[in-house]
Amino acid sequence: MYRKIHKQLTLLFTGIAGLILIVMSLCYLYMSEKALKSNHFLSFQADVITMISNLEQTHVISHEWLSKISFNKQYIIAFYDSGAPLNYTQNILSEKEQALAKEILEQDFLANTFWQSSSEYVSPHAETIYDASDGMRYYTCTARLHSGSVFAVIVCSTKELNALLRTQRFSFVIIDFCGLLLLLIFSRYYTEKVLKPIRTAQKKQNEFISAVSHELRTPLSVILSSISAAKNAASVEKDNFYHTVEKEGQRMSVLVNDMLTLAGADNHTWSFCMKPTELDTLLLDIYEAFLPLAADKNIRINVELPESVIPLCSCDPSRITQLLGILISNAISYAGPNALILLSLNYDTPYFYIMVSDNGPGIPDDKKAYIFDRFYRGEDSRSTKEHFGLGLSIAKEIVDAHHGKLEITDTKGGGSTFVIQLSEKE
Repeated sequence: MYRKIHKQLTLLFTGIAGLILIVMSLCYLYMSEKALKSNHFLSFQADVITMISNLEQTHVISHEWLSKISFNKQYIIAFYDSGAPLNYTQNILSEKEQALAKEILEQDFLANTFWQSSSEYVSPHAETIYDASDGMRYYTCTARLHSGSVFAVIVCSTKELNALLRTQRFSFVIIDFCGLLLLLIFSRYYTEKVLKPIRTAQKKQNEFISAVSHELRTPLSVILSSISAAKNAASVEKDNFYHTVEKEGQRMSVLVNDMLTLAGADNHTWSFCMKPTELDTLLLDIYEAFLPLAADKNIRINVELPESVIPLCSCDPSRITQLLGILISNAISYAGPNALILLSLNYDTPYFYIMVSDNGPGIPDDKKAYIFDRFYRGEDSRSTKEHFGLGLSIAKEIVDAHHGKLEITDTKGGGSTFVIQLSEKE
C-alpha cells in the first residue's frame, strides 16, 4: 500500500512542480523571444539607415562598394529605375534573389509603404516584416533614392534569427527535462521522508494492537476457563475460581485504564491542572504512601530533600504523584527483596531534579533505548503479571506534557536511577 502511495505522491509532486516549471519557462521563453525579435529588427533598421545614408552620399555605385556595405552578404540589395532592374541587380543577384526583390517591390508599390517613412536627411523608406511566397520570413526595406525614380530594395533573411531561436528553445527543452528529472528524484526522496513517520506510526500501531491482543488473551482465557470449571466444581472450590475471575478482571481493568490514559495522551485530551507545588512535601507524601507496600516486600525506602528552602514548581501535583508512583512501583517489583529505594530531590536554578534510585539488578545498556516503548518489558520481567509494560510509557507522557525530561542512568554500585527534570516555570 505504501509503495503505491509513494509512487502516486511522487508523480503528483513532480507533475505539479513540473507544470509550474514548464509554465514559467514558456513565459520566460516568450518574453525572451519577443525581445530577441525586437532587437534583431531594430538592428536591421539601424543597418538600413546606415546603408541608405551611404547610398545618398555617393553618385557612383560600384559593385565592390555594394558588396562592402551589404555586410558580408547578410543583405540582398536590389536597385530599380522606374521598375526596371539596374545592371547590378541583373548581374550580381541570382534569379531567386531577383524574384524575391521584385516581389517585395511590387508589394510595397501596392501598399505604398515606402511613402510612410521619411526624414530631412534620409531618403523616404519603410521597413516591414514580409512573409514571402517561398514560405520564408524576411526583414525588408524599400527606399526611394535621391528623391527620384531609383528605388532600392534591401532584404535580410531571418534564418540566423530562426537558428538562434531554435537553439534557445532546444536549450530550454534540455533545461526543463533536467529540471523534471531532478524534481522526480527530489519528490521520490521527499515523499519517502514524508511517509517514513507514517510507516513508523502504522508499524507501532500494529505492534500495539498485537500486544494488546496478547495481554488481553491471557486473562480472558483464565476467566473463561475458571467460569467453566466453576460450573461443575463443588461449592467449596467455587470460591477459589471466583477469586481467580475477580483477580484477572482487575488486571484487565488496569490494562484498559492504562490504554485509555495513553490514548488521551495521543489525542492531546489529557487534562492537566498546573499550579505552584511544594515538591518536597509531595515527595514526603509519596514516601509515606509506599512505606507499607515496601515493608511487605522487605524493601527499604529512604528520602533525601534539600536542606535549604526551594521555590515552588509549576506542575500538576496529581500527575507528578502518578509519575512517581509508577517509578517506585516498578522499583519495588523488580529490585528484589532487601533492596534499597532512594527518593531524592535537588534544585539547580531553574530546574528541579527528582531521582528514584534502586540497587537492584539494573537495566542493560542495550535495553535502555526501549524501556519507554509501549508494552516493552525486559526478559527478566516477562513472568511478572502485575505490569503490562505501559507504566514507563505513561510516565514519559506525563513528563513530556510538563515539557520536562525523563532519563535513566546506572546507580553507583549497581541498579537503576530514573531522573526527572522539571522547570521552575511551565
